[in-house]
Amino acid sequence: MFDLVAIGEVLIDFHMQKDDMSPLWVGNAGGAPANVLAAASKLGVSTALIGAVGDDPFGHSLLRLINKLSIDTRAMSILPQVWTTLAFVSLDSQGERSFSFLRNPGSDTAWHTTHIMKQYASSCRVLHYGSLTLCASPAREALLELLSLAKNQGAVLSYDPNWRPALWKDKKMGIEAMRLGLQWADVVKVAEEEACLLTGKSQIDEAMEELAHCGPTWLLITGGSKGAWIVHRDGWRRHVPTIPVRVEDSTGAGDTFLGAFWAELLTVIDAKVSLLTAHHEQLEHAVRFANRAGAYIAARSGSLSIMPTREQIEELG
Repeated sequence: MFDLVAIGEVLIDFHMQKDDMSPLWVGNAGGAPANVLAAASKLGVSTALIGAVGDDPFGHSLLRLINKLSIDTRAMSILPQVWTTLAFVSLDSQGERSFSFLRNPGSDTAWHTTHIMKQYASSCRVLHYGSLTLCASPAREALLELLSLAKNQGAVLSYDPNWRPALWKDKKMGIEAMRLGLQWADVVKVAEEEACLLTGKSQIDEAMEELAHCGPTWLLITGGSKGAWIVHRDGWRRHVPTIPVRVEDSTGAGDTFLGAFWAELLTVIDAKVSLLTAHHEQLEHAVRFANRAGAYIAARSGSLSIMPTREQIEELG
């Protein structure tokens, strides 16, 4: 049994290192589900990734890297006729990102379920997934099949509805697909802006209340420098402040937050006990730890390949 299995994309994030007159794009391994696993694996959690890469240099280099990070890749398909998905990340003066993608289709949406994928999904403590796998078939149907299997076997389902407008035909279609993912989730991690987008609310308090009624036991909302909020479906709510850092690149900070959250909670909750019965104090402790991990990554560039150790996280206070 793995502690944490994730379904979804692993790709190359290209960042521009020079100005438009002399562009130099530097590639780093990324992809939200893979980032979550990299953070958790660095903190001692057993992890595995379900998805696909292309049979190309990018795909093979990604598999080598995530293997070095102690993430099991035996449930990853290598697709001979599809290229590995590439993302191009632009940053503004505050370190905030916008994305464009080379993906039509890309490896992250072109895979089907295999026997080993079903084995991994049905034998983990936590199964994590994101919304980008819902963009296109056949990966969309494969994801839903694996979620149903994992749910029936008692896994906790963890969901992060990432909004990437460049990947959807229109805004309405994207929001509908992101909300589909909510229907399965026990735990939802969502950025403040995406919480408002999903609910159509302009105030975060109103968005929290609506999302809490969508079914998850816990809701984790990240707000960058504002810290994070925990909302339990029983009505309990808590804001957990973070530590101030100078933001270099926020890419992967939310994923690192979630990977660290699960690593901390999986460590303190016995394997024989349901994670969904964690006490409020345990949740708050895990989110405080996760805030520091996210801040560590936001102050650096590279995400997946530079995840912090427990000592580096604790040094931040």
